[in-house]
Amino acid sequence: MDIYGINANNSVLQQAVSLRVMKMAVDTKKEGADMLVQSMQETTQAMHQALNPFLGNNLDIYA
Repeated sequence: MDIYGINANNSVLQQAVSLRVMKMAVDTKKEGADMLVQSMQETTQAMHQALNPFLGNNLDIYA
């Protein structure tokens, strides 16, 4: 029975699983950060619209 071969394969499997779990965690954090940025942009636009409700509604053109 090859004990060292089993331990080496087990170690490789553990590293692969750890790497996959870490990648999943990073992807989850990235999605959360993207949603936060989008929410901040929407909030900023809403604040500008609330502070200046008539800004940009009319365009005066003189010849």
